[in-house]
Amino acid sequence: GLPQPSSGMPGVPEVTGDAGVREHLARIRWCESRDDYTINTGNGHYGAYQFTINTWMAVGGSGYPSDNSPAEQDYRAYILLTQYGAQHWPVCGQR
Repeated sequence: GLPQPSSGMPGVPEVTGDAGVREHLARIRWCESRDDYTINTGNGHYGAYQFTINTWMAVGGSGYPSDNSPAEQDYRAYILLTQYGAQHWPVCGQR
């Protein structure tokens, strides 16, 4: 079968009650890019979570998401999901 999404998210704070958020991010990441943190297909979306540059910068990222570490991408996605919700992932963000 297909490999499953990885659950280790070193950039996401290990806060009690955040297990559901980490699991949600893992599903989003798997759906968006199959866990490929370096993906840049030229469609204006970058990295494991397929950030646009504007969204990436809005959550404090710099450079291109796909050039940043997995921990950094996980952290920025965590901020996006917990502060703004899953609407930035209209397909993959559904629970």
